[in-house]
Order: sequence, then C-alpha cells, then structure tokens
Amino acid sequence: MPSAKAVKRLAAALGRSEAEALAAAGHAPGSIHAASTPRSDPFNIRPTDLRGGLRGHYYTAAKTRYLDRILKRAREGSLPIAWRDELVPITEESWGSSTLVEVDALAVADIQSLPVAAWEPFQAEWRPALESWYVAARTIVSENYINTIRDFLDQIIDGDRLVAIFAREGRLVEEITEGIAPLDVRRDSNRTNYEMMYVVDRTRLTASYLAGLAAGGLDIDWRSWYSSQIESWPDDRSYKLSARLTLTNPDFGRLPEYWTAADQ
Repeated sequence: MPSAKAVKRLAAALGRSEAEALAAAGHAPGSIHAASTPRSDPFNIRPTDLRGGLRGHYYTAAKTRYLDRILKRAREGSLPIAWRDELVPITEESWGSSTLVEVDALAVADIQSLPVAAWEPFQAEWRPALESWYVAARTIVSENYINTIRDFLDQIIDGDRLVAIFAREGRLVEEITEGIAPLDVRRDSNRTNYEMMYVVDRTRLTASYLAGLAAGGLDIDWRSWYSSQIESWPDDRSYKLSARLTLTNPDFGRLPEYWTAADQ
C-alpha cells in the first residue's frame, strides 16, 4: 500500500481531495486530520445528470444495497408485506453529507414506488415468485458489480494520467516506485477481489434458484451443480469454505410459506 504521504502527492497531481485519494488507496478515514477534510468532501460534486459522476455512483450503490437486503429477506421468507413502509433513508447526522442523504432518499423513494412484483409475499404461486426473485436478485448483483467496475476503470485512467503528469514534470523516477506502482498493485488486487465476489454472489443466487425448484418437486440435483462451481474457484478464498457449508444446509432451498400458500 502506498504511504499516506505518497497518496497526498498523487491526489494533488490529479486535483482530487486527499480524503477521496486515501480511501481509494485503502487508508483508514482517520489517517487525515478531520479538520482539513470533512466527511462530506468527496460528495461536493453535483452533476446535473444523476446517471453519471459521483451522484450516479452513490445512487446506484444505495439502490442495490437496499434491494439486495430486501430480496434476501424475500427468499428467506422473512419479508413483511408492508416492507416499503419500513424503508428508512440515512440521516445527515450519521453520514455528514447532505448530498449523500439526498441521493439515498431518492433511491429509497424510487424503491418504494416500484410496482408490486411476483416475489413479494402472497403475490404469486411459488414458481413464478421464485423466478421473479431470481431475475431481480441477479440483476441487482450485476448492477452493483458494473457500478464498481466503472469506478475501477476511472482509477485506471487516473493512474495513466499520473504517469503522464509526473513524466512531464520530470518526477517519474522518484514517484514510480513509491506512489504509482504500489497504487497499481492495490487497485489490481481490489479488482480481482470484486470480480470473484461477483462470481460467488451470482453463483449462489443460481444455486438458490435451482434448490428452490428442487424444493418445489422438480428433479434437479442442485448440490452437484453448485459443488462443481465451488471447486472451480481459487483454493485460497474464505468464501469457498462458506459456500461448501451451504451444501449441507437443509434450509438453503426452502420455499417461503408466502410463496406456497396458494398451493395449499
């Protein structure tokens, strides 16, 4: 990991805030004095187009975070009928950024206004409910991954900009090993981890869908399929062990009662 001092120099070269640069490099928020970098600093940019820039990034992150939790509860059988009324956006007191609070509130409002879906309690028989859940859950996992990858692509562009700037200023020799190269390694590691996290999450969703079909009476050997996927992952990952435990969990594929009520 590049030192805090090196990251500050990189941030200055790119015209970025020190807080944002330190966070991207993996340093704790407290590594810069709070008086010089308020928590709201990275959120001062207000693009008019919500689909791009920081506002768009935070909106997508908030929306996928909320919907991921909602869909997990729906599959587990613990989602209340009035779940929309229970959604509460973050407060400025807890986050220290009026812009972030505004975007979070917009994400909550958009989720609350979604049309009723088949995966919600008592809305459909188990099979259309399960399929509706799988489509929605997979879409959210993919959208969150794409949102993260866009941020990584921006970081690659920033890295090349830094190389060009330092070369032009005659500082490349001094900066390459202390600042540029360590930051490259850190970002490469982060991209690899997020790539694998996406694969793990997506595969788990598919296993849950197949297990649900089996629980509904279809002849599907979801355990063999899931096991073969797990064994194809790198051995030095903790999520491989966690996924293996799922294979012996008798409740993993269980269908929620509010999906099967119409069949009883």
